[in-house]
Amino acid sequence: MTQNIDKIFGLGEFRIKDIKIFEDKVYIYVEIKAKKAPCPRCGRWSKSIHQYHERKVRDLDIFGKRCYLIFEIRRFDCSCCNKPFTERLYSIDFDSEYTKRFEDWVVKLARKSALDQVAELLGLTYDRVEGIFFRAIARQIKANKGRIFKKVGIDEISMKKGRGEYIVIITDLSRGCVIGVLGQRSKDKLKEWFQCLRKKQLRRIRWVAIDMWDGYFYAVTEELPWAKIVIDRFHVQKALSEKIDKARRSIQNKLSEQDRKELKGSRWIILKPKEKLTQEQIAILETICQKYPELGQLCEIKEDFRSLYENKTFSPITAREAFDKWQEKAKANKHKNSEHRRQNSEVEYRHTLYDIRLEISGVIKLLLQALD
Repeated sequence: MTQNIDKIFGLGEFRIKDIKIFEDKVYIYVEIKAKKAPCPRCGRWSKSIHQYHERKVRDLDIFGKRCYLIFEIRRFDCSCCNKPFTERLYSIDFDSEYTKRFEDWVVKLARKSALDQVAELLGLTYDRVEGIFFRAIARQIKANKGRIFKKVGIDEISMKKGRGEYIVIITDLSRGCVIGVLGQRSKDKLKEWFQCLRKKQLRRIRWVAIDMWDGYFYAVTEELPWAKIVIDRFHVQKALSEKIDKARRSIQNKLSEQDRKELKGSRWIILKPKEKLTQEQIAILETICQKYPELGQLCEIKEDFRSLYENKTFSPITAREAFDKWQEKAKANKHKNSEHRRQNSEVEYRHTLYDIRLEISGVIKLLLQALD
């Protein structure tokens, strides 16, 4: 039974002795399985324990409760150096108050939310989260230095929401780990990063996932002209949603006060994927689309575009054909903003389909694996 519990918690170096559950936290009392440890100075193994010291480190939360591991770290006597040393653990950095998997989780959260929001979610100070974030990233970069990678992702992380403070994260998409960090969003800085790679590393890169910023696009095409560029689905969908929302506001501003009240609060119903709407919201959306046909056309175009990404059966050829049909449908929309959408669509089309930069498919994973 104890072995099964150890497997569930995934504590490879530790054996669980006891678990105490409180209202807002969980204490897991563990002991280190290894009976000996190597001296960090000379490498000789020792079983002679000099002293014990209790440590408490934060691990991944359990059922919404903060989880802590409590154990005794040991200091061994080294017969070679004649000095004591503290054992090193694989799952926890020497001087850290957090497990490595907790720190890696902070990095994952930071890729979706600003660091100050992550700090609030985890109940930590901003400085603590920032320290964890950069320590975990440095560890990932060091562990992957010199490795070959085929699929690279380039994205930004917000340090503080609404402050415009960003750093650029470069990721090995196959392993899901960070391989580079840039202090600012700059075409030249990204080119410098590529130029610092070994020629063998550079030549093996086949796919690069980016957002729709021109700086990334031209940095990649100049330094890796052979690589396929994938426009991140999130950013493509976001750009389309912004166009639709702009059209909604344009229509709403020309309505009477009574009609504006009817459309007030409809933004998320219009932009949200239809399959995620409740029956009540679907009924409201259908009423809006019937009363305001131009909005109905925009909603239909949005859903058609989403279906391109959701279709997992597309090949690169059928994906192009489907995109062609979607573009023609978008052009046929007679809304006054259609010219802007057409120009935006053609720029994206030129950068992606004609240059074979983007293969529309179910998910970005399929995009990246298409030509493996």
